[in-house]
Amino acid sequence: MTKSPLPRALLRANGEAHLPVLELEISEQFQFCVDAGVSSAAELLAHLPRVALHDHVSLSLSAFRQSVEVGMAASGDHDAELLRACIDAFTAGYLGHLQRHLMQARGIAGPSASAFEIAGARGHA
Repeated sequence: MTKSPLPRALLRANGEAHLPVLELEISEQFQFCVDAGVSSAAELLAHLPRVALHDHVSLSLSAFRQSVEVGMAASGDHDAELLRACIDAFTAGYLGHLQRHLMQARGIAGPSASAFEIAGARGHA
């Protein structure tokens, strides 16, 4: 895949210096969605094992989607493609944060780790 010349969103370390910051194939206009996904995944990790992953991801995605829909409706925007891009960016942040933690646990993630593709993080540049 060729990289977009436009500025892209970052999967930030979220206060965890041991995690690499990665550039995603998502336009930086969706950075707030990526950050929301990272924050949500961090909450899951903070509450393991009391919270089930399948419940948390489903509820988090639903709450995020509802928030975006309310915001879009308030501004008179009903663009389904924009909503999908926001949800994809949230998902990339959520799953990307979990993937970085899994990689670190397996000894393959560190501050110098190279960027990797996050499933679903393509096509919104």
